[in-house]
Amino acid sequence: MEGKNLAAILLSLAIVIGAILSFGSTGLLNIKEISPETNLEIKSNESFVKGENAEIKIKAESSFMIKKIIYSSPTKTEEKTCNKTKCEIMFNEVFSKASAFYIEVEIELDNGNKLKEKKKIIVTETEKKCSDGTVFGECSLNKPDYCNNGKIEENCGLCGCEKGECINGSCGIKEEELEIIGMHPTKKFFKPEKEVNLVIESNGAKGTFEFAIEWKKNGIIEKSEVKTKTVSGNTGTDYTGFELMVTAPKKEGVYSIEVSYQGKTYSESGITIRNDSTAPAMPTGLTARKAEGKVLIGWNQNSEDDLMQYIVFRSNEDNQAYTTYIKAQTLNKTVTGTELDLWQTNYFYIVAVDYFGNKSAPSTVIEAT
Repeated sequence: MEGKNLAAILLSLAIVIGAILSFGSTGLLNIKEISPETNLEIKSNESFVKGENAEIKIKAESSFMIKKIIYSSPTKTEEKTCNKTKCEIMFNEVFSKASAFYIEVEIELDNGNKLKEKKKIIVTETEKKCSDGTVFGECSLNKPDYCNNGKIEENCGLCGCEKGECINGSCGIKEEELEIIGMHPTKKFFKPEKEVNLVIESNGAKGTFEFAIEWKKNGIIEKSEVKTKTVSGNTGTDYTGFELMVTAPKKEGVYSIEVSYQGKTYSESGITIRNDSTAPAMPTGLTARKAEGKVLIGWNQNSEDDLMQYIVFRSNEDNQAYTTYIKAQTLNKTVTGTELDLWQTNYFYIVAVDYFGNKSAPSTVIEAT
């Protein structure tokens, strides 16, 4: 008897469970339908001038189909269809009265659910501006300034930064750990108290860094300075790093320069500081020979230790206007000229230039043969 009662109870329970499961996607157990994942956002300015065309942008997204969007203000109600799960719809209205009020937006889903959102709007008689001409509630042209009810305030979170990035509410450059790989000046000869450009090869870190600079002659410190450099990115074309401008010592001589950063020192020796107005000797032995559609230009190498380069000038007529054709480094005493009309007569001469900007007298003019 007891066995029959137990069987009856189990059968009844099974029927109940089956009924619950068969309730399906339209039943009250469907939590997703009761609370669908839905987002609604009203995007517009917070204030307008009376008579201005106000653009109210509505962004809505739901896991259910959005049937329609209804916009309401004190002066109008407008309805637009969507029939998608994601909608961006623009409503336009010209407010004719200066006041403060709320606009309301309602979306209706295909399962019958609705969602409302509202936003406060201020309409003024005339356009209110800050001292720099920025309209109330707008970002200034001078980032990160923002016009907050007549007062200019920094708001990089909203307006961005002219340089750097917004860090804890202020514009700046996020510092990284700087690792220096090497250091060298762009050249080895400088005039006293003139700018010296140092190439700092690094790991590309950004930030503001402080360097100690020392100029030594015969092991004795002749000049020292501290330089702060803000690095916002890699400035090198054939290296990773940046350039640091320092000042050459006042006294002439051969120096070494040391750059120290966080206990590590990087040095370069053999840097000559002197007042030099002596021009290089006039280059000699200039030759120009046509060969296989090109012109081979050669000359005798100058002996000056501060020679920087040679400049080759060309013309189609002897003793007429010459133009710069090639700039050749000191290690090259023969260059190959291209992009020439070899059916024309080509004349050449060269000038030697040193690191102090002194130029030699022009060499003898020769004709390419």
